[in-house]
Amino acid sequence: MKIYSTRRFFSLIFLAILSILPINNFAQTTAAPASEKTIEKAMPSVVLVLAGKGDGLLDKLGSGVIVRSDGIILTAYHVVKEATQVQIRLKNGEIYDKVDLLDFDERRDVAALKISATDLPAVQISGDETKIGSKVYVISNPQSLNWTVADGLLSALRLADEIPNAGRGFRVLQFSAPVSPGSSGGLLTDENGQAIGLIVSSLSSGQNLNFAIPLSSVKGLAETAKKTMSFTKADTLELPQAVRPPTAIDVLNTDPKEILRNAKIFYISSDSELISVKMMERALLKMPDFAKWNLSLIQEFKNADIVVNVEHQLFTFDYRYTMTDRKTNIVLASGKVMVWDGGMASEKFAKQIIAKLKDIKAKPESKAEADKKISDKK
Repeated sequence: MKIYSTRRFFSLIFLAILSILPINNFAQTTAAPASEKTIEKAMPSVVLVLAGKGDGLLDKLGSGVIVRSDGIILTAYHVVKEATQVQIRLKNGEIYDKVDLLDFDERRDVAALKISATDLPAVQISGDETKIGSKVYVISNPQSLNWTVADGLLSALRLADEIPNAGRGFRVLQFSAPVSPGSSGGLLTDENGQAIGLIVSSLSSGQNLNFAIPLSSVKGLAETAKKTMSFTKADTLELPQAVRPPTAIDVLNTDPKEILRNAKIFYISSDSELISVKMMERALLKMPDFAKWNLSLIQEFKNADIVVNVEHQLFTFDYRYTMTDRKTNIVLASGKVMVWDGGMASEKFAKQIIAKLKDIKAKPESKAEADKKISDKK
C-alpha cells in the first residue's frame, strides 16, 4: 500500500476544488435563455383586436392580452378609442363579435375589454422588476402577421415625461424588440415568459425605441366590476386579404362600366395643397345622389373600390381628376377644369363624377353583361 504525505494529500484536494470552480461559476453566471415552451405557453394569451367605425369596414388592427381567464383583456386604448365595433380573435381560431369596454386609462393608453368566455389562457404577470439589459420578448400581430415573436433587450425604465408627446406622470418600459402597426396592445415578456408590459407606442424618429406600460401598474383595470359601454356587433369585420397583382387576362376581361355600376366605396387621393382630399370629400358628400346610391368614402386605400385622384398643374389654373379601379389600375373616367381655386374645382369634379355614375346606372345591363353575371354565379 502506497502512503501519501499530508502535504501532498491536501495539494491534491486543492487542485480538485480548483478544477470544479470554473464549471460552477459558469453555471451561475450563464442564464438559460427562454425556451420555446415558455413562449408557446404565453402565445395563446395574446389576441387579435379588430376595430371598425360601424360601416362594417376594418378601421384599426391591434393586439390584446388576456389577463383574466373569465374573458378580461387589456389592449392599447387608441386601438378602440373611436371604434363602434370591436371583434376579438383568439389564437385557437375562436372569434367573439360582442365586446364590452369595461374601463380605460387614457393617460397610460390602456383599455380593459370583456368577452363572454371562460377558461381562457391568462398571462402570469410578473411581480418582480425586470433588470435593465435583460432579454425580453414581444408577442403581437404586426402588419397582420399574426402571433409574431420578436426579441430584444429591456433598454430602460423611465417616466413618460422624458419621451416626446408621450404624456406625463407614469412609468414606461423602453425596449429594443422590433414592433410595427398592429403590435399596439401586444405582450412584452421576460425571458421566463412572465408578462411584464403592454405595448403602446414607439418613436418613429429612432430605431427600436419602443415602449410598454408595466402591467403591474394597470392590472387594476381588469378588476373593475362596471361596464363603460358595449360595442355593436362586429360580425362583419374581416381581415384584409392579400391582393395579387392583376394579370393581362384580368385587365382584358375587366368591364369599366360594370366596375362603376357596382362601385360603393371611394378613396380620395391628392398631392396638392390647392385641391385637398378634404375639399373633394366635402364636395362629393354634398351631392344628393352620393347618399341615394349608398356610396361611402374611406381613408383606407386597400378597402376601396374606386380611387379618385385630384391634382393641380403648377403655375396654371388647370385642375384634373382621374377615377381608377383599385384592383387593376384601369382608368375609368377623367376630367379637367380651369378655375380659380381647388374648392371650385372640387365641386365641378363632384358633379362630373356623379354625372358619369348616373349615366351608367341609368342604362340597363347589356345582354353580355347579364350573361357574364350568370356565368360567374355558376
